[in-house]
Amino acid sequence: MWDGEKKHIATFDKLITQHDVRPTALYPLWKAMAFGLGAGTAILGKRAAMACTEAVETVIGEHYNE
Repeated sequence: MWDGEKKHIATFDKLITQHDVRPTALYPLWKAMAFGLGAGTAILGKRAAMACTEAVETVIGEHYNE
């Protein structure tokens, strides 16, 4: 999962630079909240982390489809 996320972040960082996109002012907050969510579910175990990841990916997919 971690390797996939590293590729995901690298791709978005490249696109942000390529298209000269200014990050949102809330980025530090979102980053801290994402870390907290990931760390919190990881503490609960692999099944919780995978369930959280699946839920997040489902919501993102639905958002993109809209």
